[in-house]
Amino acid sequence: MISEPLPWFELNLLESGWCFLVILTAAVIRGYSGFGFSALTVAGLTLILPPAEVIPIAFLLEIGASIHMLPLVWKDIDWNRLRWLTMGMLIATPIGVYLLSILPEIPTRWLVLSLIFIASLLLMKGYQLKEASSGKNLTFGVGLLSGCVNGTSALGGLPVALFLLSTSTGASISRASLVAYLFLSDITALAFSGLNDLISATLLQRTVCFLPVLVLGISLGHQGFIQSNPKTFRTFTLGLMITLCLMGMGKMILF
Repeated sequence: MISEPLPWFELNLLESGWCFLVILTAAVIRGYSGFGFSALTVAGLTLILPPAEVIPIAFLLEIGASIHMLPLVWKDIDWNRLRWLTMGMLIATPIGVYLLSILPEIPTRWLVLSLIFIASLLLMKGYQLKEASSGKNLTFGVGLLSGCVNGTSALGGLPVALFLLSTSTGASISRASLVAYLFLSDITALAFSGLNDLISATLLQRTVCFLPVLVLGISLGHQGFIQSNPKTFRTFTLGLMITLCLMGMGKMILF
């Protein structure tokens, strides 16, 4: 019974249970921190499914997560900062896609992950940008960097998360702005990606089955954020950033 595929899912009971646990865990972290869902989902699900099946699921659920979270954080979004970030991202995303076609993938990912890892450690030590140095020019520049990074390595949310954490912006505003930015960058990535060729009926069925777990996890994570203090949020988010970098490095070493 356990080894028999479940209807719609084409996975057995143990495999299905693992998938739901991974999605729930990633959704709780996404609901709390505002990011990290895709990286954790891909890392967990690729243990039993091929990447070609996992990445479209993670991408579709990421968009679903943003849609679910936007009403929860709408009032806290920093629209001025979001506008400059998005402008940079829209300009640079096609550049990043082009760079992906001419740059070696593994060294590029190593460079991106190493820089984010070092920056996260600096922020953990207390480094913070002065308000005067985090104006529209730098914000636009971070958007450009994020677009390039997203196009080359699908890690575009991490530079933005680092930037927001390095300013004096409060935890609620940083998190809300990151959620809104990820939604816009995901839609942009969808426009530039070839995911349509990878989306099958089985993949869509699995995605639909994961949606209730996604909503539950985000709700739990959001409640955890409401009850936490800004210092805890900052420490957790930087720790998550470092963990994601180490996971990415470890995957490249092992595989």
